[in-house]
Amino acid sequence: MRFTLLEMKDSNFSSPDFGSMWTVLEDPRAAEFVASPASNRYLTPFLGRERSPAQVARELGVDVGSVTYRVKQMLELGLLEHTRTQARSGRGVRFYRSSATGFFAPLCLTRAANFEELRQQAGRDSQALLEKSLYTAWQALKAEAEWGVHLYRTPEGEINRDFVPLEGVPLEGAQESSFWDWILTEPATPLWDQSFYLKLPREQAKALQLELAGILERYAAHQDEGETLYGVRLALAPLSPETERSGR
Repeated sequence: MRFTLLEMKDSNFSSPDFGSMWTVLEDPRAAEFVASPASNRYLTPFLGRERSPAQVARELGVDVGSVTYRVKQMLELGLLEHTRTQARSGRGVRFYRSSATGFFAPLCLTRAANFEELRQQAGRDSQALLEKSLYTAWQALKAEAEWGVHLYRTPEGEINRDFVPLEGVPLEGAQESSFWDWILTEPATPLWDQSFYLKLPREQAKALQLELAGILERYAAHQDEGETLYGVRLALAPLSPETERSGR
């Protein structure tokens, strides 16, 4: 599982002069700090690059006091190191950088009871942000429309459950809705959210896995050209019997 955190690529970033060092944490407190999204968000701006608390505060949209408090914690935990102090009138500006380019927090050192809990904890913040953004974007498409759930069987025999405006539902005698075709047109907001099930041979599932990874890699190469940050969710997994029975 990979969560690429919400941060535009730093065009000024270059490989740090302390190489590709990474650390397996042994202190439970440090492991918990790294594993928790609530705290590791304060560490990520310092990973492999030098930053002041004021710069990080602006980047995260929080007050400097919150960053300063976390910096003190990270110094005590050995996750951060002081690199230099920039002279100025009054108190100098202190700069910090992570003590390694990456950290590994073993599950056994965290408060998570099991792998599933750790996975959910890791993705909670990014998932919540993506869901909120999806809601806002979908509603903005047809702000004055009456939205609802459209449950139906297609002519091909598939069951669909769509979240659409009423005008996107074909009434009796009407032609098939053009709502989804319209979403894909150039003027419409770049927006899509779809969950579905495919019964595939393993070789086809493997091909889909590689294609999904390739799509993300291909478009990630254009980040320096972009102005808008988009949330992206790609997922593929064989359904377990327990999952199928629960209907999730």
